[in-house]
Amino acid sequence: DPKFLKSYAWEFVQTDNEITVNFLFPETFNLDSFQCTLEDNDLSCFAPGYLPFISGCLDHPIKSHNIEIKKDTREIILHIIKNTPETWDVIISKPGSKNNDIDPKSAYLLFVFHSQREAQLTQEEREMYGQLLQFSASAGFPPALNTLGTVLFQDPNTREAGLRLLSTSAEQYQDP
Repeated sequence: DPKFLKSYAWEFVQTDNEITVNFLFPETFNLDSFQCTLEDNDLSCFAPGYLPFISGCLDHPIKSHNIEIKKDTREIILHIIKNTPETWDVIISKPGSKNNDIDPKSAYLLFVFHSQREAQLTQEEREMYGQLLQFSASAGFPPALNTLGTVLFQDPNTREAGLRLLSTSAEQYQDP
């Protein structure tokens, strides 16, 4: 749903000790329905009836987490307190270990992060990250639609599928 693009395209900043993730929500969303759970190292922030907004196995163990709801700006802020002072490359390092859940943006970011070292990946890893990109695109995440659409468009055998993804991104999300 294009109204939730900013909710799934969350932004984050980090210091040595904390990661702060900001989610913006449309007026139609009930902010009080937002839930955030942590079991073992699996984080899931979600609301009933929606894909998870951020979900998967955290890149590192954490001390704690909490959420802050700002009703006036329609914003929810997730605070993740790190166990050790360090810079994280990604927040979510893989799908959740118990339920295999991952959110569209984390799936896309993992594809991008690992495609930078494609030569070092095994065939199984390449396939897994490709599946994460496909999941993210199927969820309608515009950067994934554009990336997968561009890849498919370059091959004459998949050009039509690539064009459909690029058209969806442009028409539904106004994301060329």
